[in-house]
Amino acid sequence: MTERVIFLDVDGVLNTARSRTLGEGRWRDLDPQAVARLDQILERGRATVVLSSAWRKAVDPQEVQARLAENGFRGTVRDRIPLREEHDPAVLERLGETKVARAGGAWPRGYEIQQWLDAHPKVAGIVILDEGHDMKHLQPWLVETNHISGLRDIHVERALAILLGPPPPRSR
Repeated sequence: MTERVIFLDVDGVLNTARSRTLGEGRWRDLDPQAVARLDQILERGRATVVLSSAWRKAVDPQEVQARLAENGFRGTVRDRIPLREEHDPAVLERLGETKVARAGGAWPRGYEIQQWLDAHPKVAGIVILDEGHDMKHLQPWLVETNHISGLRDIHVERALAILLGPPPPRSR
């Protein structure tokens, strides 16, 4: 069976300036319409979520699953990308990225996603939903949102086209 994954950044995708005006003004308020759009992508693409958000540093995927469910989420948060202390320098070597490897600093999110992908070879389709643009070689799999309006209708079809399109690269 083909596995498909949505790499989800919560802030700027589901948690936006708009959602904070709809909710109680908290940084963790989620936009139920954006959550419904995420569900559309998950259901039509037969995918699951891997948390790529900074939220992964503070809460585990099960807590994120529960928070999303409070806002109508029907999908599954299956995992998260690696934290800084879990980075595998061999990924950078395979990608030919020596500058980041020598500096020992923060990795671009695309490299963290690559490490997760390399550990899950059965994943054949991905899309990255993120307001950032540090995806490096995975940029073609990015649907970029913004922190004001987040995941919109216009993003749904694009995300599905990417998710159901060519598979992502492997560094192994």
